[in-house]
Amino acid sequence: MKLVRELQQQGYSLTINEEGALVYEYSGPKEPDPEKVEPLLAEARDKAEELKRALEPRPDLKEDSKLWQLVLRTAAVRSHKVYGVLHGIRCIGGRLELNAGNLKLLPRYGDPKVTGINGKEDWQDIRSRWLLPCKEQISAIFDMVKEGLAEKKQAI
Repeated sequence: MKLVRELQQQGYSLTINEEGALVYEYSGPKEPDPEKVEPLLAEARDKAEELKRALEPRPDLKEDSKLWQLVLRTAAVRSHKVYGVLHGIRCIGGRLELNAGNLKLLPRYGDPKVTGINGKEDWQDIRSRWLLPCKEQISAIFDMVKEGLAEKKQAI
């Protein structure tokens, strides 16, 4: 999403807190330029609901929500196409798992109200059609997220 990318270029990251509010955090190397940043922040406030859906289209799936926010935020800057693929996977209930420093994208099976993945065969079709063509880019995004988590020693 263009607005997320522009804010990140100015040193801001967007997240959704536990209460569901959009949070802007500045971590740039120097003070932000108010002339560039204020219009972006005003637009972000106006589009808060849209931004929240862009950063986390499935807030009902709490267990991996923070990981998805990091992945989608990173993908939004790296590749619009890969962001779209990953956003779609999250929408249908894909899940992320961080285990021993490895980030994995896995299917979520079960209740059709929660997941749009209808068994292993369906997941294999989704993987081959959507994920495998972007495998290298997705791996690079996952590596960036893992490095960022390691640097900040964040608990997810």
